[in-house]
Amino acid sequence: MTVGLSREFSRAFPWTSAAVCVAAVTLHAWGMRELTGSGTQPAEQFRLLELGAKSGGLVAETGESWRLLTMHLVHTGWVHLAFNLGLFFPVSGAIELVVTRVSHVALLLTCAAVAGVASLLWTPEVSAGASGLVFGMLAAAVVLGLRHHRSLPRKIRTHFGLWVLPFLVIVLLATWNNAYVDHASHLGGMAAGLAWGPWLQLRTRSRVGTLVASRAWTRVESIRMFTGVASCVLALAIAPSLARKFRAPVRHRVASHWELTMPQAWEPRYGPTGTLQFRGGNGFVFVDIDRVEGPDATSWEAAYRRRGLDPLATAGLLTSVGVDARGWLRDTPEPIAFVRYHYHREDRTVLRETYFAADPSLPGEALVLSIEAPLAWYDKYGETRAALVGSIRPVAPARSEPDALVTQSASAAAIR
Repeated sequence: MTVGLSREFSRAFPWTSAAVCVAAVTLHAWGMRELTGSGTQPAEQFRLLELGAKSGGLVAETGESWRLLTMHLVHTGWVHLAFNLGLFFPVSGAIELVVTRVSHVALLLTCAAVAGVASLLWTPEVSAGASGLVFGMLAAAVVLGLRHHRSLPRKIRTHFGLWVLPFLVIVLLATWNNAYVDHASHLGGMAAGLAWGPWLQLRTRSRVGTLVASRAWTRVESIRMFTGVASCVLALAIAPSLARKFRAPVRHRVASHWELTMPQAWEPRYGPTGTLQFRGGNGFVFVDIDRVEGPDATSWEAAYRRRGLDPLATAGLLTSVGVDARGWLRDTPEPIAFVRYHYHREDRTVLRETYFAADPSLPGEALVLSIEAPLAWYDKYGETRAALVGSIRPVAPARSEPDALVTQSASAAAIR
């Protein structure tokens, strides 16, 4: 038999909620110390991704599912951080003081996982911030107050139940028309809080049968913790497939009589020099496709630099162009020459591997495939590069549009 809240309540401290806040402040102070914007510029978004922000592209293409959890600790600026933590700590701390530690941790894990999955499914942009946790905690506080109103200490009842509902609705509506807000994360966290709220266990003390009650309590708490952890593990396990929407890579015909396989979400468009371009990694990784003329790899490389790199350097889009390596790939159906360039773009170092495949039906021409990725992501996209280059195949020339560079399977998207 159990009664009331623990008498130790008045001397408790919400250590878990405080730890989340300290981790978020420390990460922001260390990681974003050189940036002062709102997180919408490319350099700021790249830094957010380095710190662990959510990226649908990276989850789908490199399997970094852990971003669904770390996104809640990353913030775009001090105002963003202060606003989120200013809402999170009071409500999460109040819940932590009146429920068991296991219930609170399970609630946090579930809200983080569900908010992350919702953001992954319905917010394609880079996303960061603890607001999904905030809405999860607010929703759980409403349910907890309605279910255990009489058991809660009188001095903190205003932190729960119907007292919280107007504030929750106001915050939700106030941010609804803001294009920079991840509404999916908010709604996902709120749904998780509403679903988990009825299962939160108040901190109680046993009057009699302490040993028996303790054993039963351990079993119940173990089930709660298992449920919270399992929800996280499941979300992380299926996240890459969700990000890809369970679709297979797409086979494209390019440069009239070549085919290659691209990840499904990489849509074609025209690049700054007029070449066909596929973008992935939330815009920080892309593939350029072109054709060059010449009798050998040396002339192909010279032609490519004139058409593909020199105009970008002249326009100031990249600087400090250099060559790291060049050679031939022998483990492909046809020998393919490659050159690896490095340069600076928007204050970050990037690598561009350029592959030249000789055209068997048009002597003196070669297909050019360039894959650019930030230096820090070079290894992450190793499998993508290998699969892409290995998928190159010559096919019979297309009868219609013999000189077109756009793909037959997605030509309409290429001009967006």
